[in-house]
Amino acid sequence: MFCLSRRTNGRGLIVIRATILLATVSLLATLVIIKDEVSLIRNRFIAGSSAPWPKLSTVSQGRLHEPASGEATVTSSPPVAPFSVEAQDGQPVIPNLRDPLAVDSQSICPGYLASNVIKGPHGLTAELSLAGSPCNVYGSDIDTLSLIVEHQSQDRLKVEIIPKYLTDTNISYYLIPDSFVRKPTRNFNAPPPEASDLEFSWTNEPTFSFTVTRRTNGDVLFSTRGRRLVFEDQFLEFGTELPPNYNVYGLGEAMRGFRLGGNLTLYNIDQGNAIDGNMYGAHPHYLETRYSTDEHGEVMTTSKTHGVYLRNAHGQEVVLQEQSLIWRTIGGSIDLYFLAGPTPAAVTSVYQKEVIELPAMQQYWTLGYHQCRWGYSSWEEMEAVVDNFERFQIPLEAIWCANESISFQELKAQCG
Repeated sequence: MFCLSRRTNGRGLIVIRATILLATVSLLATLVIIKDEVSLIRNRFIAGSSAPWPKLSTVSQGRLHEPASGEATVTSSPPVAPFSVEAQDGQPVIPNLRDPLAVDSQSICPGYLASNVIKGPHGLTAELSLAGSPCNVYGSDIDTLSLIVEHQSQDRLKVEIIPKYLTDTNISYYLIPDSFVRKPTRNFNAPPPEASDLEFSWTNEPTFSFTVTRRTNGDVLFSTRGRRLVFEDQFLEFGTELPPNYNVYGLGEAMRGFRLGGNLTLYNIDQGNAIDGNMYGAHPHYLETRYSTDEHGEVMTTSKTHGVYLRNAHGQEVVLQEQSLIWRTIGGSIDLYFLAGPTPAAVTSVYQKEVIELPAMQQYWTLGYHQCRWGYSSWEEMEAVVDNFERFQIPLEAIWCANESISFQELKAQCG
């Protein structure tokens, strides 16, 4: 991907600035070459062509070409297709939750038991050990885990569960470096747990579970009671109860209904306009709003909102059932942050300012109008677009192109 930034002053002088991401362009060119080679191989296998087999190392202008007459080939006999044409279609994939043959982890996994609980000035730590034989349902069970609970501010609580034994060979799989995704830390003036609006409790009956409660009204915001914790190297599962007719929002990035329900998948993909599908980024964070009721059980207009954020960069699935929320990931660790609110604005403010932090201040030129589209076929077409902006005196700060049809050779020829 590259960007051209164009500006005009009062005397019509034009300055063109080119910002080129060479690594990305080189990668796209490599992918095009690989795609051509694989496509040619597949077509010849399927068709059973008797034409000479090309040298895969022979590349011209970024494209595979047939060897010249008299040039040696890999084989003189025609290849035999080892599979049918239909084989390229692949097998249908059924979501795990809808697969009747899939194993339910809750039915066979033992859960964990907490021990060695140590209370500190801002929370507690404990050791979690498997409560029975490992189930190894979708990976290998981690025998021993560490639990870290920390009241980071008056309205923010961290609950982290990670493998106890981490080494240089496996730590990057379970823990995200702070340089990649910011890890919230305790405020220097954080009050003791007794002064927080979020209260943490746990039990070993029948296996380890924990509950987060709003201290001011006793409302249970998150509780894993009734579900076994599953922690494997390639699969995590935990969940919470939800009230009837819950109001859950967030879990972006996606184009879907504002109030959430059903099964949601968080798995980033380069797809710009997917309805109810994955998009460029993910925010594993949700807000839940609960309305008060009077002594007769009638819903009132007053409400309180809290937030939950899972700091995990692996593929995730959030299953919103009638009265529960199940979180499943294909790796990483459980690094949860509970935000007390009690309003949507307060939750969002803490999430942006203290949890993920505000985005970096942008350079001045990035605040102008940017023209972008996928599908520019040539430099001439892009130049014509820029010329039309100038012709009609429409301010234009930059034009973006993310299309591999403009080759690296053309880019180098234009930019020197």
